[in-house]
Amino acid sequence: MSYSPYPFGAKNWVMTLVRNIVLAEPMLDDFGQCFADVTRGETVHELADSFRLENCVVRERLASVLSAGARPA
Repeated sequence: MSYSPYPFGAKNWVMTLVRNIVLAEPMLDDFGQCFADVTRGETVHELADSFRLENCVVRERLASVLSAGARPA
């Protein structure tokens, strides 16, 4: 098979598709519900501000697990 999408190849492309289809698609309705009460008067900037780093809640246990796994051996 000569399929090799630029720049990362077929394996990376397939893994991306699997994640999008298996994980993201089932969450689509739930994600849409997060914006169900948004009115036309709200600006893109107001919505984007809700995703600012200072508005995020740090999940300490998850952060520590990921940090430990990211350290070089």
